[in-house]
Amino acid sequence: MSELTQRPDVPGWASPRRAWLALGALLACLAALMLADLWLESHTGLPVGLPMSADATKPDLLFGYGVEDLDALFTAYGQGGRRAYAVGLVIDTIYPLALAAATVLLAARALPRRARWLWAFPITFAVLDVTENLGFGVALAAHPQTLDGLVAALSPITQAKLLSFPPTVAVLLTSAGVLGWRRFRDQRGAPHGNP
Repeated sequence: MSELTQRPDVPGWASPRRAWLALGALLACLAALMLADLWLESHTGLPVGLPMSADATKPDLLFGYGVEDLDALFTAYGQGGRRAYAVGLVIDTIYPLALAAATVLLAARALPRRARWLWAFPITFAVLDVTENLGFGVALAAHPQTLDGLVAALSPITQAKLLSFPPTVAVLLTSAGVLGWRRFRDQRGAPHGNP
């Protein structure tokens, strides 16, 4: 039995099977998001852009926006683009849940109990991103009517979400690296024929 299954501080719910399933769901969501972004680009002719860049054309990638910004984007999308963005929002609502699940499960297996405070990053990211996506869904459904109060609340939520993303990814990659290193180390120490 490897060290991965013998550690007494690993919660019972953080099984390797669940961690792999969550990681698979995360990768599937990322692939689906890329396809949704391509669909959005094909309907709007606008490149999606990078997070927090001036050329981002999805509101959830902008670091701060107002009612006029959101209205201009939704108008520029056109009907087909708004439909594509709505589909992307559904996928983007599943994605943060998959990211948080994969990160927490891997961190529970990889990091010591005293590092569980790091779970706050992926959980915070998921709560903010799901809240943001629900708000964008309401704003999109109301378009061309603008919901000033909603947009005023969404902009700081998006900013907080964007700020919580890098530490979430750092916890995910660190946890995956620790688990990969342990597996490599365990396999090197195992007798031949016993991986």
